[in-house]
Amino acid sequence: MILKLAIIIPIIALSSGCTRQASSTHMTEVEVLAVKNNVNNFMSTVASEVTKKGPIAWQGFFSNNPDFFMAVNGRIQFKDSDTATEEINKLSRITKHIELKWGDPVRIDPLSPTMAIVAAPYHEVLMDMNGNKAEEDGYFTALAEQKVIGWQFRNAHWSLMTESPVVP
Repeated sequence: MILKLAIIIPIIALSSGCTRQASSTHMTEVEVLAVKNNVNNFMSTVASEVTKKGPIAWQGFFSNNPDFFMAVNGRIQFKDSDTATEEINKLSRITKHIELKWGDPVRIDPLSPTMAIVAAPYHEVLMDMNGNKAEEDGYFTALAEQKVIGWQFRNAHWSLMTESPVVP
């Protein structure tokens, strides 16, 4: 019995290791690099367009798929793309200017030639119609998906940086 286990356990370990590795590497190095470059360009475009056009620019970057959602600080902010459109329109009426900058590093984890996880720190300056400014820093994560019209966020999560409690 011990001899059988000594033979079976390494075989199981080797076969599960091979299976796991094969299933997670369906992309060539060239494909991985292409996705990383394309998504990095997409992230730059998002920051540039949101800074140039204001909140309304987000509509072109959020998927209009019914499964779209966005959470902020662990709570659902937009339950679907219709809610996102409605809330972005409201925000556009009260926001004069937004400046969005991604921090380093912008992390991109290609999942397939048409999907990638993105994550980055961000700094945002918001100015309302009365000229009042608010600044926030946080972290952004999303699933980016390439569609016929280009890359879009299939879902997203923002979290604001808060002061950590001091541990005595």
